[in-house]
Amino acid sequence: MDSIDIDTCRLFAQGKQFVVVEDDELVSQSLQDLLENMGGRVKCFDNAEYALHHPNIEKADCYIVDYMLPGDVDGTNFLLNLRQKLHKPVCAVMMSGYTSSYFMRKAALFEWPVLLKPVNTFELISKLSEQYRNLMLNKETH
Repeated sequence: MDSIDIDTCRLFAQGKQFVVVEDDELVSQSLQDLLENMGGRVKCFDNAEYALHHPNIEKADCYIVDYMLPGDVDGTNFLLNLRQKLHKPVCAVMMSGYTSSYFMRKAALFEWPVLLKPVNTFELISKLSEQYRNLMLNKETH
């Protein structure tokens, strides 16, 4: 990653609130450290049900969610429930370690981009930035 990419990532993350829903503690901690070092604020959850019931969950700017989570709610259903709760689109990226052709076809139909683990930092921030920008543009035109 060159310095332009790092600067672009920092510029996007600065001052934003991120929610990470990931049951792998190492992945979750790495994302938290990375985003906080770029100036973001991060709240991590290891369970989608708990995250959905947490006060202020809807105040985040961006959500980074693992596809496969413990419990009854996977990453896709977490984001769908969150969108329904918020009554507006959600800026999010899903992550997955699955690479089967079946999953890849299924992931292509998801509303949110799916990044394969290990996730490239620039790609993660780039996908979130693109969605965030589009949501802000749509908000201004409505």
